[in-house]
Amino acid sequence: MSNIKTLVRGVYDLQKLRIMFGNRIVGNFKAKQGQKPGEREDTLDTEGKILLNQLRASHKLISNAIIAAPPRLPFEGDELISSEIEYNLMDHYLELENQESKQFRSLERGLREYPIYTEFLTDVCGVGPAMAGVILSEIDIHKAEYPSSIHAYAGLDVAGDGQGRSRKKEHLVEVTYINKDGEEATRVGITFNPFLKTK
Repeated sequence: MSNIKTLVRGVYDLQKLRIMFGNRIVGNFKAKQGQKPGEREDTLDTEGKILLNQLRASHKLISNAIIAAPPRLPFEGDELISSEIEYNLMDHYLELENQESKQFRSLERGLREYPIYTEFLTDVCGVGPAMAGVILSEIDIHKAEYPSSIHAYAGLDVAGDGQGRSRKKEHLVEVTYINKDGEEATRVGITFNPFLKTK
């Protein structure tokens, strides 16, 4: 299972990187259009997706022009991508997106080795290869005494104050551990797997 865990964590790390990179590109182009950094906008996600789609189309047109153009000519962009740096940013974003897709396909092939995936999880509605990878890599069913134990481990349980589990001060618990001097010490920590909670 450790190989699947490594693969699942790697795929989601790559996805997180791609999302951050995409947000930076959208921020860069929004600043170019006059929006100040940190300026609040209610529909940023929707507009950002539309802008990224427009940038994809623009990138494709410029890519075709670069391939067709003779070497050593100055960069010719369009109304959206006007410099070679902007073109390269978009190019890197699309490479990350392509790698992310390859990694998710690789995860699906890796899951075929596990009977729990091939004989059960593939037939569960709403559980695709990504979710199945998370389930197999993060949940040790032998440690769960009750179904609610899995809910608690995923951070989906209700805390003592009646609210959903979080990193609030009221939801932290004291945990004992051995410090660097070899002595037993206590600290406060969360009671759930933060990676699992975000999936």
